Amino acid sequence: MSTTLQAGAAIAALGEMVQYCDLYDELGAAMYHDITLGDDSELREVLALLRSMPPGPVLELAAGAGRMSLPVAASGRAVVALDLSPSLLNLLADRVAGTLVPPARDRIDPVVGDMADFHLGRRFAVIMLGSTSITLLSAEQRQGLYRCVREHLEPGGIFLVTVPVPAHGAAEVSDIHRVVTGWSGREYDMFDAIVPGQDYRTVTVIGRSAPPDGQPVPVAVSRPRLFDGRVIGTELLEHGFRHRSDAAIGDCTERLDVLVQTWEMTA
Repeated sequence: MSTTLQAGAAIAALGEMVQYCDLYDELGAAMYHDITLGDDSELREVLALLRSMPPGPVLELAAGAGRMSLPVAASGRAVVALDLSPSLLNLLADRVAGTLVPPARDRIDPVVGDMADFHLGRRFAVIMLGSTSITLLSAEQRQGLYRCVREHLEPGGIFLVTVPVPAHGAAEVSDIHRVVTGWSGREYDMFDAIVPGQDYRTVTVIGRSAPPDGQPVPVAVSRPRLFDGRVIGTELLEHGFRHRSDAAIGDCTERLDVLVQTWEMTA
């Protein structure tokens, strides 16, 4: 059975208790945070790359609940953590207060904003966009992202971005279903489906444990775009960036591998 049908069957079994949400809104954010809190993929590579980059403040786009912002701040960099989801930034603020000590705690500044259209009035030594979050943007929105990155980078500044590339045999993988255990120990069904003719994949997340009696069951949905991330290179060259490096992270999913890329802004 395809994951589309599996997800549909799982949702149908919940009956009237279903409450649809986005993976990044108030309901979905708690699920997303629980699933990703223990995920350290990219982190080692990003921290190593930052040590070789110009000193100065970092702007993290689509920062979420701080999976990367907190370790970067702990390493000594000032970080502006920008995200469109106030719910995720609230989780970030709670984590800052609960896990960091001064002065690291004072190095993080959460900001609500759209990574494809932001104006902060300052420049940064490094701007980073991890977790292949660039797939949340349309081709038109990516153009806005690049313009904003140029506007906010210092001369010689670095744009660090993770992009998806097809894994070996990816063309044969249209449906993925896995059971994911969150940081809390709660289990989730995660369905990841591609429908022929669509330019996105549909990710559906459903908690496996029943909520208290009478409470709705959140069903979180996200639709990242489908494209070979290497097209990002062509787009960045057109916007005046020069490629510096790639670091490959393999075996991310049955369908995708990830490249951590660095790009330098040219004059």
